[in-house]
Amino acid sequence: MRATVAIPRAFAYGEDEALPSTRPDVLVAVGAMLEGRLERVAKSIGMSPSTLQKKVSLFTDTHHLSVSELQMIQHATGCIAPTEVLAAAEGYVCVRVNPAQVGSVAEFLATGAQMFGDLAKAMQEEAGHDRPVTPNGHKRVQHMVQELMGHINAGNAFVAGRVPAKGGV
Repeated sequence: MRATVAIPRAFAYGEDEALPSTRPDVLVAVGAMLEGRLERVAKSIGMSPSTLQKKVSLFTDTHHLSVSELQMIQHATGCIAPTEVLAAAEGYVCVRVNPAQVGSVAEFLATGAQMFGDLAKAMQEEAGHDRPVTPNGHKRVQHMVQELMGHINAGNAFVAGRVPAKGGV
């Protein structure tokens, strides 16, 4: 297993240093995602195919795809390639986790400790012997890892939601 460290651009490059070219071409990813299904997707999101075509065109300056429209398209297609393009341009990766909610720090810690204990127990049961791990055993552990990752992500969102806006509160 390798660890990756991401350094924000503000700290990685000096004031006078040029940033590397990492312009994400989200519209290219959206166009590829819609290839052969633009009309069906347009209908499912309540937009005319002509308008959607203009919004995802690299050569149209009059129509622009909004973030909420991109989200609807990704939901309709089941593909998040444009979001992955944006994340990669900033040095991130997208990992699917089950959504979770955290109401307090105490709840986060208690639930997280329970989840981690359950995961450790499952790992011991599946891999703590000399026999190979079954595909179902691997899926069981993988599911528990994803649940814990979702919980940790929700804890991070809980804390992030309490950071005041600049110049605000």
